[in-house]
Amino acid sequence: VSGLDPTRFSTDCASGSTSMAASVSEALEAGATSLLLDEDTCAANFMSRDGRMRALVNHEPITPMLYRVSGLYNELGVSSIVVIGGNGDWLDVADSVVLMDEYMAFDSTKKAASISMTFSYGHVQYAGRGVAHRLPWPDQVLRARIPDPTSFSLAADGPGQPRADSDGGGGVVRLR
Repeated sequence: VSGLDPTRFSTDCASGSTSMAASVSEALEAGATSLLLDEDTCAANFMSRDGRMRALVNHEPITPMLYRVSGLYNELGVSSIVVIGGNGDWLDVADSVVLMDEYMAFDSTKKAASISMTFSYGHVQYAGRGVAHRLPWPDQVLRARIPDPTSFSLAADGPGQPRADSDGGGGVVRLR
């Protein structure tokens, strides 16, 4: 839909990247001070976009998390722990790197920084808005929202599906 304003977007059929972006926004609005993201379980185009796709797709309403993670910390104080295994571009924005090797954890921050300097693609412009991996967080005020209780399903949708429980008074909703 041409001309759609993504700041006031609603759908019952969101893509994975739209769902991820909404989840991060909601976590920030709720006052989260840290985020935990696993590359394997996140929408790929939400997490990052390589140079070829940046060149091909000019009007993408969702800026990948990779390009916002530094601004998220520098401007809002929100830390991100990102578990990666396939996209080394994340090394360009890492403050600390823990490498899992044969079930052992090793501090690989210095090696990762060296690899980043050797192979970095983080010096390209992102849609004319700044260096791709160092975009500032948008100057938008995070607004507090109160979820509509009717928007939660309180019954499991099927075997193995999440179930939400309410305290009955419109207060606590626990998702399991």
